[in-house]
Amino acid sequence: MYLYLSKYVRYKTLDIAVTSQLPETAYEPIQPRISIRTLAEQRVGETEAVTEPYLVRDSNVYRWTMALEPSPKYDYQRFFESTQAIFSVPVEAPSPNFSEEHKFPVHFTIGERLLFSRMTHTAVIRSFSLVELFTLEPGETRYMRNDSGKWVQVTPLIRWKGLFFPRPEFGGVHVIDQGSTEFVKRILFGAGKVYTPDEMRQFKYLQNQNLMPEKVSRYATESFRFQEGFLAPLPMYHKGDVRIPEIRDGISREPMTVFFRMSAVAPNAQDMLYQYYALEPYDTSKHGLNTSIFIPADGEMKVYVFHHNNDGTAGTSSVPSKIRESKMAYDWSVNKVADVRPYFRNIDGKVRPLWLASVVTKTQTGDRYLSGGIPAIAVVDAKYDRVVWLNADKPELWMTQIEQELGTVWRQ
Repeated sequence: MYLYLSKYVRYKTLDIAVTSQLPETAYEPIQPRISIRTLAEQRVGETEAVTEPYLVRDSNVYRWTMALEPSPKYDYQRFFESTQAIFSVPVEAPSPNFSEEHKFPVHFTIGERLLFSRMTHTAVIRSFSLVELFTLEPGETRYMRNDSGKWVQVTPLIRWKGLFFPRPEFGGVHVIDQGSTEFVKRILFGAGKVYTPDEMRQFKYLQNQNLMPEKVSRYATESFRFQEGFLAPLPMYHKGDVRIPEIRDGISREPMTVFFRMSAVAPNAQDMLYQYYALEPYDTSKHGLNTSIFIPADGEMKVYVFHHNNDGTAGTSSVPSKIRESKMAYDWSVNKVADVRPYFRNIDGKVRPLWLASVVTKTQTGDRYLSGGIPAIAVVDAKYDRVVWLNADKPELWMTQIEQELGTVWRQ
């Protein structure tokens, strides 16, 4: 009951703006995130490993960035060595290059997998004031270039707000610059500095960035179970109830971080990265798209909503089966559908809801998946369930190819 009331309070405190149409997407990643990490790990040394890749804005382009750190298997390196390099590859590259061209030397004595006081999570917490210690918690660390062009570690912060029903909100960022931190200072006070959301405005590299912790956006999105009223999520009722879909027969997890041209559909909105949730009915046997949720990835607690009103649009959980049906010759015991993401484009004067997905193959070592040098990419029409296989090497021709194959269906 407490969690039920907490989610209801969260929904009532949200700043919601309803849009009348879907926004267009842009800068779609060609390689799926899971494949980017596998490709990077295959190109590092025996005692090295990479951190989780994140999509970040780098000036006017968008890139996958991750750090090269000592492997968790070797404690000696984790105790004595440092983070020495950053991989940064364009998201629109069909065959990412992890050579020296996209490998940047750095020197961080603080790292995500380093031990004791040299671990990023520990350093962040020790830098908190007494009040921050009881109200903030660290999110997942990203790597990006600051306004001087130098690589920094940026850890989004989660602030718990509210007395009786605390809720997670964006609490700013913690930034760690390159260089060494004195041993005594690191033990007592951690490293880096906390910047509140207001203080972040003085830095251009933190604007329109991917900083929203998933824990914050998921909590806000889960509260949309109450969009049809206080009773909607009740057991044995569930009228108007919704859920964040989990794709069991694929490799996808919401939110999807996507660039949306939101200014065309919502006043005062910006064209930038958003965390997107495609909500479906509570009944897991239903796969229609109920509500589209767009949360600014830069930390602004503004929620943009588009209600589909049972317009026949299929949700993300229906995508893997449609792709499998279109390629029956594939061995789907080792191949999986990964990173189902929106591909909303204006075709013939109308924004068409399409789902873009990649096919990845399980590698021989570990639970890793790879999409290959030329990834297999398909787009699924969310209205007509048609599948179009795209040429990954020529994304500039995707719109033409989609219109040629689906135009006749749309005009019927």
